[in-house]
Amino acid sequence: MIDSLNLPAITDEMTFFSFMSLTSVLNGQTGFQISKTLLGNGSAGTRLDFPSHLTNFCSNTAYAYGYPIDIALSHTVLPFYIAFRPSNFARECAQIMSGNSVETLKFKLGLPPAHLKDIAFLKYCPVCFEEDISSLGIGYWHRAHQLPSSQVCAKHSLALEEISLRENGADKNTLMLPSRHTPSVSICHGSTINQLFAISVISKNILHHNLPNGFNPKQLQNAYLHGLNQQGFLTKRGQIRASHFMLRLEQYFAHLKDIPVYERLLRSENIPYFLKLIRKPRGYYNPVAHVLLIQFLFGTWELFNSVYLWESQFQLDLDTEPVLQAIEIDDHLIEISQRHAAGESLSSLADIFEYDLGTLMRKLGKSGLVTINRRPKKLTQEILEQIEGLLDEGHQLKHIQNITSLSKATIDRVLCSHPDIKRQWETKRAERMRDAKRNELSALIEVNPEYSKSDIKMAISTAIKWLSSNDAQWLNQIYKSIPDKKVERIDHQKRQRIDWQKRDVECLSALRMLGHFELECWERLKPPIFLRRLPALSFTPRLEKLPQSKQWIFEELKRMQNLKV
Repeated sequence: MIDSLNLPAITDEMTFFSFMSLTSVLNGQTGFQISKTLLGNGSAGTRLDFPSHLTNFCSNTAYAYGYPIDIALSHTVLPFYIAFRPSNFARECAQIMSGNSVETLKFKLGLPPAHLKDIAFLKYCPVCFEEDISSLGIGYWHRAHQLPSSQVCAKHSLALEEISLRENGADKNTLMLPSRHTPSVSICHGSTINQLFAISVISKNILHHNLPNGFNPKQLQNAYLHGLNQQGFLTKRGQIRASHFMLRLEQYFAHLKDIPVYERLLRSENIPYFLKLIRKPRGYYNPVAHVLLIQFLFGTWELFNSVYLWESQFQLDLDTEPVLQAIEIDDHLIEISQRHAAGESLSSLADIFEYDLGTLMRKLGKSGLVTINRRPKKLTQEILEQIEGLLDEGHQLKHIQNITSLSKATIDRVLCSHPDIKRQWETKRAERMRDAKRNELSALIEVNPEYSKSDIKMAISTAIKWLSSNDAQWLNQIYKSIPDKKVERIDHQKRQRIDWQKRDVECLSALRMLGHFELECWERLKPPIFLRRLPALSFTPRLEKLPQSKQWIFEELKRMQNLKV
């Protein structure tokens, strides 16, 4: 079956998705059929970014296109995402792409999973497309154009065109190539072209492994510090002018906030994130953030490249004594340390005093005011035994967190992986809770022997509610020795809220002022003939509540009846 396929050559810039699309066109088969034949899975070769089953592909093509790691590094966007990672990380990612699933790859790279109903987008440069037509007779998708930070062609300085694919999750195995007849949309406008062009050039160089001598975190940090110093963001003592740096960075990229890929990174609340790339990196961050920082500090890839190469000459392992510097402790830090010792969290205090949490932890640690327990990076056997011991004793998870500095999720995983310990912990926790509630009630009764049941419920309502639900038999035994509260009832005389006698006098006075009046033809000799002619009173007359007014009205009605006869 494979021998009958026409397989095209693959160029340096061609994505693996382009190769599969071109193979589909040459052989007149669907994407599912081509992927099933070459990779052994109908969807493995139709993914836009990271294909799977590459071992099958290389074996079926007799390694004519290289090994899985060659395809991963030369025909996908993987090198961009691993540029600021250790060199052995590339082999781990290629091994995942060689297997039967790439579900864990995006998690390893720190990328969000694609939603089933998301619209996939492909980008191309119109001039590059025409050049490909002239040289190869067909256009294809360039790797550098598919990078998230590429909105402009790094070769022709033209805005890339964007084509939507697989709308609403339909046709997930569709393969396609750029075409003059496919509707496309320009993804940026002229006012930001120059800045986006510089970003695209930096992104392309990162994709092509152009970081001299490979990635070195200390070397990269020193290169960034050099850029900060040249821009005036370092003090004479070498400290970062953080507020000035963040303000300038936000202003510099203000025009890019409307572009989706930068919108989240460039929010005002996320600008401090860029400081983490400079200050003692403790992890691996979004490569787009590195691209923006390089463009902001150095402007061009060439300048950054020369600085990074220069810093590589100073990466010597010298055994020198650390230089101790005096730390200036302001009043805010003292107050924060006192409030933290009283039980307040550092994150809430950082918000109150307008500190970045990482900066606050670092300052407190250097000042020696607070001892901050760092979360262990690995769950060692010693820590595991400590957790199991605390769980056996029935301690609350929050208490275990404070002792071990582990997250609640880690402790939960230990519980779920040891059902016996979980059952023992739940039993012990219930016993500890029961004893604590019992002691609370007993202490209250001892201090206040005159309290009745209702007084106790008001004083410790939470404890009583828990005991009622979980220890009702013991609670009832305690209640037997507590008398009910005797309440002396006082009979209160009812007071009328409305003075109807006063209203009766007011209504009677108004009735007597009516004088003689003529009845309309439709009116009958009833009380309403008087009530509707009354002036506006402070109330609505109710004759059953107004005895004098009622008597006067009926006497007048009787008189009028006699006159009528």
